[in-house]
Amino acid sequence: MHTTKTKIDIWSVGVILLTILSRRFPFFNSADDVEAMIEIATIFGQRKMRAAGILHGCMFESTIPTIGQAGFNLERIILWSTCRSDTGETLSDDEKKAVEFLGRCLELDPSKRISAEEALEHDFLKMSLDGAGDATPEDDEMDILNPV
Repeated sequence: MHTTKTKIDIWSVGVILLTILSRRFPFFNSADDVEAMIEIATIFGQRKMRAAGILHGCMFESTIPTIGQAGFNLERIILWSTCRSDTGETLSDDEKKAVEFLGRCLELDPSKRISAEEALEHDFLKMSLDGAGDATPEDDEMDILNPV
């Protein structure tokens, strides 16, 4: 059984990854909880927000026009925020893995959200970086902290 704290940590990882992939810092920039709820609802849409509210014994209703019923696809958000939505460009295979992982991290239902153990096995985190295995200790930036 996974604790709620761990699932909140995974949500936080998702927010950080969304910030990195979208190249927008801060991606969420709300002054209070109401604005935060509006930002999240704009992305996920009223249907998913209502379902999430029911899970917690709450209701979600809004007449704010920017909050649609279906919300937005994370891939489209990334393409839009990186100015690629009008160019016909698509995400690279690596970016698609990242967005799939992002979706698992930002699952509104904590019981369906990816666990830390599952995350460590996800293709996105298991991708090897080009040339990463070829690094030598001299290349390690941390060596600056421990000079020989």
